[in-house]
Amino acid sequence: MDAVFYLVITVVQIVAELADVMLLSPDLRAAEKDLKELVADYHFLQEHGTHTTADLQANIERSKSELSALERERSGISNRIRRPKSPEEQAQNKECRKAVSKQMKPVRERLRRAERILEKSPHLYELLKQEHGLEKKARVRYKERGR
Repeated sequence: MDAVFYLVITVVQIVAELADVMLLSPDLRAAEKDLKELVADYHFLQEHGTHTTADLQANIERSKSELSALERERSGISNRIRRPKSPEEQAQNKECRKAVSKQMKPVRERLRRAERILEKSPHLYELLKQEHGLEKKARVRYKERGR
């Protein structure tokens, strides 16, 4: 999976540097606009050691379970806030809830990115296959013209 992202990034960067070369696939040309996002997704995959779809799905499940545990913890703290023993305890519980919410934010972002990558990766693979097929056809036509 990370290889697909790497290949798309490399192809787009090469085409961007060469003025006389153009991507044949219109969809891949459109993906060129999202280069920064593709690079960020690739770095995300590398940071988390994700190389296959199964790794990515395991990462998603891990994030979901971590998020669920944090939500349960925050819910328990919220319940204690509603039934405070003293104002000091209520203030302390509110601070704990804020801390748990801060912990939840990166987990949510990681989960969203992983789900988006999982959704996007089959499309990128198809784009690479389509571009490869178009290049093969163009090469055959070029060879036939030269004869």
